[in-house]
Amino acid sequence: MLRFAILPLLLGSALVQADPLTLGVVLGQEESFADQDTSQRYRAFAKDIEKSVGQPVRLQFYKRGFTAIKHAKDGTLDIVFGPSQVIANIGKFKFEPILKSDEMTAASFVAGPHYKGTLSAKSGAKLGVPDYESLMGGIARSEINSRGLAKSDFAEIKFHRMPEAPLYGLKLGRYDLAVASAEEAKTWTTANGGRIVSTSASVPLRALSVQTEKVSANAQQKLVE
Repeated sequence: MLRFAILPLLLGSALVQADPLTLGVVLGQEESFADQDTSQRYRAFAKDIEKSVGQPVRLQFYKRGFTAIKHAKDGTLDIVFGPSQVIANIGKFKFEPILKSDEMTAASFVAGPHYKGTLSAKSGAKLGVPDYESLMGGIARSEINSRGLAKSDFAEIKFHRMPEAPLYGLKLGRYDLAVASAEEAKTWTTANGGRIVSTSASVPLRALSVQTEKVSANAQQKLVE
């Protein structure tokens, strides 16, 4: 559920005359274009934004964050609602996050029951990670980079489209370390043994970011009221 305080305005004919803005929504791994409830929820969200800013809003769905980032760069998008790693990447294109979801999440690196190492240089660990462009995949990559680690410090780093695949691989002994949400990591270690070797800082699950040269300061203020 989207929990943003967006103030509706009485627009009259101004909405028709104003230039349209394009809202890009990056769907979560559990969301689908074909799901009617998902479509209706985001269309209602776009209408709320439209009423607040006093301009027509076109809605564009994205399954891959990379495509949304590319379109933000080339000026196709004016507003983006998506996971933290997408919002962080579009900041270099004069996008400014103005709203964030109440829900927070973090990524944990989980060691299998027989692995005694840690997330460190020259560990030689086999690491399973969720999809490269997913929120967990993005947080994991940031965590690895922040520690000054490189691909060469691992025997293998494998990204998976299916978010549950890294922990499944860990259970089978395919990996020494796997990345999952902090909540999933706690549940998995309780049921399967092993241990959590590192957990990232918490980040908002989703956020709304606007292109500051296209969305006026007045419109931004109305969005956050």
